[in-house]
Amino acid sequence: MNLACTSSLSSKDELIAFLKDSSTMQVPLLATKSYDSSKAVVWWNRESGQLVLSDLSLPELNADQQFQLWYMDQGKPVDAGLLPKAPAVASMITMRPIPVPAQAFAITIEPI
Repeated sequence: MNLACTSSLSSKDELIAFLKDSSTMQVPLLATKSYDSSKAVVWWNRESGQLVLSDLSLPELNADQQFQLWYMDQGKPVDAGLLPKAPAVASMITMRPIPVPAQAFAITIEPI
């Protein structure tokens, strides 16, 4: 199991610099039909691989479920970490950096 979050963007100034960096992309995630009111935004820095999730509005989970972030690498899904257990509504979550370029991102509901 991978670590869900890191504290690499621990200060407000570091977070602001990350968001303003020209290598940081904003990637809104689209909801599926089953969860049409869900939303999240991935902020991804192409140079450092740093990931931050923002504007989370996710469904409530059962006790035996957890959210997981994925990225696509050459057409294959790769684990980007587990979200904290109760992120149903959160402003920012710093995830561990990913080592390669990503073509897409997704959040899934996984069993614990």
